[in-house]
This record gives sequence, structure tokens and C-alpha cells, in this order.
Amino acid sequence: MKATENCKFLKLATTPERVKRRVCAIVTPLLVPLTLTGMRTKKVTIWHNPRCAKSRETLALLQARDIDLRIIEYLNTPPDIAEIGRALALLCLEPREIMRTGEDIYRQQHLDAPGCTRAQLIAALHAHPILIQRPVVFANGKARIGRPPETVLEIL
Repeated sequence: MKATENCKFLKLATTPERVKRRVCAIVTPLLVPLTLTGMRTKKVTIWHNPRCAKSRETLALLQARDIDLRIIEYLNTPPDIAEIGRALALLCLEPREIMRTGEDIYRQQHLDAPGCTRAQLIAALHAHPILIQRPVVFANGKARIGRPPETVLEIL
């Protein structure tokens, strides 16, 4: 069955949770050949903000495990739209679920408006990376948000 045929099936799902599970079951295996720096190797990648306490705690937790770690300070090097899309698929989350809704830019850009499309929200995450919930850790073809920091241990 082609991926596009699988996507047609999504329209039959009745609940948001069922849709989310179905999308993750369909999309995640399709992403395995794709790479987001470090995800297809034994390397672990962290989207890190050194000013964030949870991000620093997660980084320390990873460094204590003596793993091959790639640190991306995502405020200085924002992920592109495709990387954000892949991260969302690996997290099995929608854009609003990884947005920091308390940031001023969230309100200024009216990102809480129900009419915002998924593409618009992803573009906003790219244009304003401060909106990305942090830290995000990628390992073994999976991703987790480090809140709490121990959550990332699930994917190592």
C-alpha cells in the first residue's frame, strides 16, 4: 500500500487520539530513511538552549552517559521547515503541542488563532525558534522533549 493510500485512511478515523496514533504508525516508518542530523547514527542530537534550565539539565544527563553527542543551539541555527516537520513526526505531535505559548511572539503573531494552518505554524516555528519547546533530543530514529529531562532516556 502506498503512503498516499494510507493517508486517505486517516480521514476515516473518528477521534483526534486515533488520528494521532494512526499518523504516527504510518509516518514514522516512512521517516526511517530520512536523516535529521544524527538521527540515523549512534549519535544523539539535542536542540539546545543554554539559557534554559531544563535544556542544561538534559544536556548534563546526556553528557554523563558518555555518548556521541551533537549539540545544536537552535536559536543560533534554527531547524529548517523540513527538519521541524520530521521532528514533529518523530515526536508524534502537532506544531501547537511543541510551541511555547507563553512567549510574547506567540501572541504578537496571533498563533493562537484557530484558523492557523499546520504549515503556518511550522513556518512560525522556523521563523521564531524561541517558540520551540526545549530541549528536543533525537536518537535511534526517535525524538523526545526533555521535560522532564529523564524523558529522553527512553530513546537511548
